[in-house]
Amino acid sequence: MQAIARVNRVFGDKPGGVVVDYLGIADQLRDAIQTYTQAGGEGKPVENIQDQAVPLMLRHAEELAAFFGEFDYMNLVAGSDADQLRAIIDGANYVLQKENGKKRFDEMTVRLSKAFALAVPRPETNAVRDHLAFYQNVRSAIRKRFDDENHTRSSVSSLAVNQVISSAIRTDGVIDLFEVAGLPNTNVGILSDEFLDRLAALPQRNLALETLKKLLSDQIRTREQINIVQSRSFRESLENVLMRYSNRAISTAQVIEELIGLAKLISSAIAEGQETGLTEGEIAFYQALADNSSAKQVMQDETLKQIARELAESIRRKMTLDWTQRDTVRADMRRTVRRLLAKYGYPPDAQESATKLIIAQAELMAKNEVT
Repeated sequence: MQAIARVNRVFGDKPGGVVVDYLGIADQLRDAIQTYTQAGGEGKPVENIQDQAVPLMLRHAEELAAFFGEFDYMNLVAGSDADQLRAIIDGANYVLQKENGKKRFDEMTVRLSKAFALAVPRPETNAVRDHLAFYQNVRSAIRKRFDDENHTRSSVSSLAVNQVISSAIRTDGVIDLFEVAGLPNTNVGILSDEFLDRLAALPQRNLALETLKKLLSDQIRTREQINIVQSRSFRESLENVLMRYSNRAISTAQVIEELIGLAKLISSAIAEGQETGLTEGEIAFYQALADNSSAKQVMQDETLKQIARELAESIRRKMTLDWTQRDTVRADMRRTVRRLLAKYGYPPDAQESATKLIIAQAELMAKNEVT
């Protein structure tokens, strides 16, 4: 009885289970239920879950059909392999153009998948099967490209649902939207001019926009682990463009153009930093020093670079695994920064804010060193 209860238990995203009768226990189970009900037991010990699942499945299928509305994907799905791939990429583009489309589509597809898994093998599932296969392929393609790297799937329960569904519908694996769209199979994280130009020419404008947003966000997130000032500037630029687009101040074509400009600016800034001869850590300290406009105006560029070199070297010498948690070490670090700023004539009115920013950058540097 415990084994049956475990198999048939609902848990997390797992909508139900199946009792497999190996040893003739079903007859004994029916006898036990009959005894239970005759003795005045209340409730419904046994019910046909499919009687409830089928209407639920049909309702969720109608939701998704209404969501896609005028987009006729079934003609493409029934066509050649090229047509099917085009249906997936056009479907992804269609989903992304909707208001909050990615989240809504994802949730509706999950609901339909669960209901379908419970309704199999009822004949009503035949009319839903091909539509669900299309939805799942589009969902997988979008998640592959646009989900965060640290996204965690509900492993056991989702796998259980997918195993039930995969035996009833045909899917083509995870589609790479870049490959289907004919974009170069390169490290797109580099944001090369070639890739950006190809992306700008992509006819699926919403797909291009979401791709740019994801790539820029990932690139900036990486810079946030290295350079506070630079990444802050990039983040503000990205949020400003997306805010204007959200407020309908600029069109999809304009926001794509501006995001491509920002992508090229990021690549250019990284390349220029490498040409200075400074290390990543030294560049970060240099930009923290130059973040104050008055300091930038009154001090020579080479002087700021020299302070940055000495800061990086001094902080690296003092760095320990737990220096950020030890007040005495942190105080010593602040004194070191203040002495260096005073030594090279950094503007007194800007020294306090510069010290705070440099200490924050030093903490980030220490974290990266430990990692």
